Amino acid sequence: MKKEFIEADRALKKNGYVQVRAKGSHYIYSNGVQSVALNIKLNRMVMARVLKECGIWL
Repeated sequence: MKKEFIEADRALKKNGYVQVRAKGSHYIYSNGVQSVALNIKLNRMVMARVLKECGIWL
């Protein structure tokens, strides 16, 4: 797994998101209101955009 994916995974879990399911290289997280999909091959720019959409700042 890439470092960026692991960082995003930790940030999401710290902010109340749980992994709902995974299929192939895509992991789906949800906090009960909003869902977000992360690809294992995540790069830093996409990670920043996804976390910003979730309201998480690193």
